[in-house]
Order: sequence, then C-alpha cells, then structure tokens
Amino acid sequence: MSGEDTPELPACAVIGAGVLGVCVALRLAEAGVAVTLLEQDRPGHGATRSSLAWLNANDKLPRAYHDLNYTGMRRWTELSAGLGGPVWYRPAGNIEWAASPAEQAQLIARVHRLTGYGYPAHLIGAAEVAELEPALKLPSLVDEAAWFPGEGYLNTGPLVSDLVALAVQRGATLLTGEQGRVVSLEVAGNRVRAVRTAAGHAIPVEVVVCCAGRWVPELVEMSGAACPVPLVPWATPGAVAPDGAVAAYSANPGALTLA
Repeated sequence: MSGEDTPELPACAVIGAGVLGVCVALRLAEAGVAVTLLEQDRPGHGATRSSLAWLNANDKLPRAYHDLNYTGMRRWTELSAGLGGPVWYRPAGNIEWAASPAEQAQLIARVHRLTGYGYPAHLIGAAEVAELEPALKLPSLVDEAAWFPGEGYLNTGPLVSDLVALAVQRGATLLTGEQGRVVSLEVAGNRVRAVRTAAGHAIPVEVVVCCAGRWVPELVEMSGAACPVPLVPWATPGAVAPDGAVAAYSANPGALTLA
C-alpha cells in the first residue's frame, strides 16, 4: 500500500489519566495516533489511587468474566517483561484459607473449578504455607490453604508515572489541572469536533475516549448522549448492553467511546 493510500489516523483525546487512560493513551501513541491525555488533577490521583490493584481472576464469574481478567493478568506480565521488570509489578502470589468447614468446602470447590479453567491454583498444607510466607501464622484449626501463584498486585503510583512518561516519549501530549479539566465537548453534525478545557482552550479532535471513572456520566451528558450511563448486568450470561450506552463506535471519527 502506498503512502497516499494509507488512511490518516484521527486525532484523539483521552479523558482521565488513571491506569486505564494512560494505557489507552500509550497504545494510541505507539500506533501513531495524535493523542492528548487530559487529567483534571494529577495522573493516577482519581479512582486508581484508591484501587487495591490486585491482579487476579480468582472468583470471577461468569466464565467470560474470568477469561477477561485472566487475559488482563497475562498482558500485565508481558508489559512488565517488555519494560525490564519495573518495581510497580509485584507478582507475589496469593494465599487464601477458610475460617469454617463450609467455607473450606467452597474454597476447595473453587480451586478445582479454577484448575479446570487452566488457572494456576493449588491446595497446600500448613508447612508449605510457612515456607512461602514465614511471617504468616495460620489459625490453629487450619491445616490446608489455597495457593494462587500467578496472582499479584500493581503499585499504581510508579506504574502511572512510568506509563505517562512512555506515552509522552511516544508523542502523546499530557495536560493536567485546569488545562486538562474538560468543561465541554463541541459537537457538530452529531460528531465531537473539539474538547474545551477550563483553561479556555479548544482542542480539535475526531475521537474522544472517556476513561474518567465516576465522572463519565457528566462527560457523556456534554456530548448529548444518554445520561446517566446505563450499566450492563455483567452477572447475567449473554446480557446485552442497553440502548444509548455508547453514542457511536470509536472507529468512526467524531465518536465518544466510554470506558
């Protein structure tokens, strides 16, 4: 394909510089998209700052939700390896035990279900628990625990800092504070044409990806889409997203994509 035949990538704004927003901005920048990352505070200081950031697919039902989480775990492992094993990735594993016979039966059943999925999960004795974590003292009546070696957690502060720096190196523009606080979306012909910030700047865009956590409904309302944002009943297999959840697909210039 010649250069003349290559479609021009749309200019994109990503609203919200939590872990989701910075990952989206980084991948867009790596793909050659002109992306502006907008954050009303400091990167990683919204919902991401309060997150446990536990990497697991341990008790995630239905199966499709488990598979989604397990895929995410593997992607974090790949990203960490590609960056040389940064300190924010902590694949520490997870030990879990039950406080009653009934809970122990449930834990054993969960381990068997997860191993059937191909997920790393084992039942281990108290001696092996002590080897894995000498500082942990199990209750005297507990002689068996579950060990999930593939799980871990993220240290979100340095994680977000590293990914923001990488996104900027790849060509993304970061705006924070009043310069990054979105106050309106300029819409024409049912398409987003620009993002306006509290600093009075209008940033021309063709696609907006909203990763703003609890502020999503307010931002969606600015676009003229349905508000409040309807939620998908995730626990119901085969559930269909309600009408109005997404104004348009992100592949279409002018779209507002929710995240």
